[in-house]
Amino acid sequence: MTKDRVNVENIVAFAQEMIRTPSRAYEDDPENIVGVIQEWADQHSLHLHLLEDPEGRSLGGYFHYTSGKPGPVICLDACVDTCSFGAEETWDYPPTSAKIEGDHLHGRGAADAKTGASIFCHIFEEITKQNLDRGEVYVLLDADEHTGNFGGVKAFLKKQRKIDMAFLGYPGNKEIFLGARGFLRSTISVYGQGAHSGSRKPTKDNALLRTAQLISMISEAPLPEESSPDFPFGPKVTVTAINGGEGFSQVPDKVEINVDMRLTPGFDRTAGNIWLRKIVENFDASHPGSPPSAIAYNESWPCYALPHTHPAAAGLKEQAEKVFSHPVSLAVCGPSNIGNLLAEHNIPTICGFGVDYANAHGANETARISSIEPVYTAYYNTIKTLCS
Repeated sequence: MTKDRVNVENIVAFAQEMIRTPSRAYEDDPENIVGVIQEWADQHSLHLHLLEDPEGRSLGGYFHYTSGKPGPVICLDACVDTCSFGAEETWDYPPTSAKIEGDHLHGRGAADAKTGASIFCHIFEEITKQNLDRGEVYVLLDADEHTGNFGGVKAFLKKQRKIDMAFLGYPGNKEIFLGARGFLRSTISVYGQGAHSGSRKPTKDNALLRTAQLISMISEAPLPEESSPDFPFGPKVTVTAINGGEGFSQVPDKVEINVDMRLTPGFDRTAGNIWLRKIVENFDASHPGSPPSAIAYNESWPCYALPHTHPAAAGLKEQAEKVFSHPVSLAVCGPSNIGNLLAEHNIPTICGFGVDYANAHGANETARISSIEPVYTAYYNTIKTLCS
């Protein structure tokens, strides 16, 4: 890969256009950011395949290249929606400024993951010019990721495309993440006895007070030690929301809490289910006469980790160490991501390698411009090698 093929200015310019277009989950119309990508595709004579939900709402799009010869089918995936701006008064520059200051590109999505999306799009354009010996490449741009729905990816997978391996354009290049903890999410309903808070009679079962006890039991319960060397940090369980009660005069008779469980090989969804049910059963046993608590399970994705010898992991590591001139370790990350969903579809996924960054999801989010060229080169050369 020669440096004259990496036009950093063009990559930055496209990233700026996307940053200037707000695409906050649940706040902005995804059609706007998809329109920016469509315009870029038209300018470069590339065909963007649009992704929509059954109601016609835009979810993103994808590019597709085929060499016409059998070989690995590779997907480069980056999100083009973002989290909210937060408190805009805490930003040094407006979140949609896309301002360049020294080596830093500012703005919401600069790190997660509009710069990565721009890199992938320009890699795709170069591949269409230089061609591959064999195989196929998709570039998938999800405009429905930060909602937690992952609508773009799900719509893409419904097309039943065969993908041999995927790379996610999340930021950071000190490590290559080849796996992640999974999750099991549940909502627990805790019941009590409704009453008037001013009644002269003692309040027997305030559902809020009962819920506080259950939260303590969940938070204090020990988790099993993890034996897998890929997941040394082990599983994690967190109560993330509480909903119940109204006004001042009503003693609540029902409260709901959300429980987020991060899964590992030694603490999968079955083990997590048993662990949580045991705690809830013990809690209910200590409150005889009250309705039993109810657990409603929501979505769950498994944990996963690619072998260090997998071609995607070994190949990207080799190329990354060449361009950065320092060791790049292989690791598993704590947060779940699209890689877990792809793992359910038996798609080996690298779930993190990209530009240097600061403050992703926070005020003053930035991407380091000088890291764009080596990230581009590492990915491009990995694809060329895998498809040679």
